[in-house]
Amino acid sequence: MWKPLIACLMTFFVSLPMSVASAQTTKALDVARSNIVAAPRGERLLMLLNLQPDRDKLRALSADEINSTLVETGKRYATELLNDERYRSYATVEVIFAFVTSMDEYARPNYGGMVKIGTVSFKREGADISVTATNLDPKTIR
Repeated sequence: MWKPLIACLMTFFVSLPMSVASAQTTKALDVARSNIVAAPRGERLLMLLNLQPDRDKLRALSADEINSTLVETGKRYATELLNDERYRSYATVEVIFAFVTSMDEYARPNYGGMVKIGTVSFKREGADISVTATNLDPKTIR
């Protein structure tokens, strides 16, 4: 009678650390500099990350994994931007994630035809950076 219950509990407790460990290993995407555009907009910075080269990687992930990957990716590049000497006076960054699927006649990205995945906003607080708002739609990746 107790053996099935103990076996269930053992399975639960063994799988629990595995799921926690996998959740902590979310890795940011490596976005090429040519796929990053940043500019000041009033009191904040706007950053556009073109994730078209990583579209297949994102499609292989679940919705929760997509969200955590995008937040980690945004945090990585927002931190870099806020630490750049030119932008040290800014405290907030809004990261826009999009797929820029076409080029114009001069072989430049055609931002007018981009597919927006969503945004994540970050704020610098001392040496740390925190997420202040998230508006992501992982369905646009499918």
